[in-house]
Amino acid sequence: MKTLKFAIMLLTFASFSFIFSCANSGSKEEKQDSVIEEVKADTVKTVMLDEKTAKYVCPMKCEGSFSETAGKCPKCQMDLIENPNFGK
Repeated sequence: MKTLKFAIMLLTFASFSFIFSCANSGSKEEKQDSVIEEVKADTVKTVMLDEKTAKYVCPMKCEGSFSETAGKCPKCQMDLIENPNFGK
């Protein structure tokens, strides 16, 4: 009788261990893949976009403050203006 109880408890423990260990197996890899894709996308945008090719630039010419969309300069908070050299 003791052997049967021990076997049932051991089987139950093994089942729970298996279920919980498999429940989170793919989530780390998926998160890591999404972070890698975001970094790649940001890198491509940075490489392709500079002050000469951006549609909008900061009127104070703050370093790194250019964009494809209208908005504010992240450094001085002034409104970005259309780049006079855009498309040339």
